[in-house]
Amino acid sequence: MLTWNLGDLFESVADAVATRTAVVSGDVRLTYAELDQRATRLAHVFATHGIGPGHHVALAMRNGHEYLEAMLAAFKLRAVPINVNTRYTADEMRHLLDDADARLVVHDADLAGRLDEAASDRPRIERGA
Repeated sequence: MLTWNLGDLFESVADAVATRTAVVSGDVRLTYAELDQRATRLAHVFATHGIGPGHHVALAMRNGHEYLEAMLAAFKLRAVPINVNTRYTADEMRHLLDDADARLVVHDADLAGRLDEAASDRPRIERGA
């Protein structure tokens, strides 16, 4: 039996309306095709970190196109994106990451200090500068 996930659904939508605007975030405007391509590239990066079906990927990121790219990248691999509140203290982040069994943390650059403390034992990908 064929099973679909949100990554598959997004790819179908991106194929159908490739040139339409998918997201506007600050000065960045991405079409569905561009968003899909960016998410696919990031999914390949996740895979090099051993991420696959059922693995948890923590997203310590503010709202924006980077968050959508990371979430879709996780969906494409049938992984589970876990939202991390960017206002959490290092202790709160550590607790959430441990409880969620996050195998990878994707984060905004300005959260690196807190994540040095909270996630020094986990692979991390820094997004944005």
